[in-house]
Amino acid sequence: VIAYLERRYRIFGETIDIAVGNCLDRFARVIKISNDPSPGYNIEQMAKKGTRYVELPYTVKGMDVSFSGILSFIEEAANKMLRSGQCTAEDLCFSLQETVFAMLVEITERAMAHCGSQEVLIVGGVGCKYITVWYLVCFRSCLLHKWQRGRILVCTKHIQAHYRCPTSLSER
Repeated sequence: VIAYLERRYRIFGETIDIAVGNCLDRFARVIKISNDPSPGYNIEQMAKKGTRYVELPYTVKGMDVSFSGILSFIEEAANKMLRSGQCTAEDLCFSLQETVFAMLVEITERAMAHCGSQEVLIVGGVGCKYITVWYLVCFRSCLLHKWQRGRILVCTKHIQAHYRCPTSLSER
């Protein structure tokens, strides 16, 4: 998380270990999700069918995040949980997605509050996932009711779009 404040860029938070995209790709290999068209897209589609949240390690240290604990937990527990019927692959996708993006939004929200900013620019491969934008929009809507004129700008190689804060979660 980088912010432009007082005419210079400042790093507010970063990953302590592995990148979120790497975490998603390795998770996809663990539960044997196809790479076509991309692991992240396939995880997102499967997550839509998930109905049960499986608690996963949630590691936010100040403004930094760690994804290796989530990945280690899933690498150890996924096959056991799937074989025993405790959850489905879709439930694991849903749970991973919910946990990872909640962590990212938490540090983004904190940096925005610190800077007094009502705008965020999302870039990179994971930034083009619809769920990233939806999380930021909904968290802004639920946590900061005053955010009337704020916006989120997504700027990746394939997508350039503005998102307005919804007035209710049903606008998702």
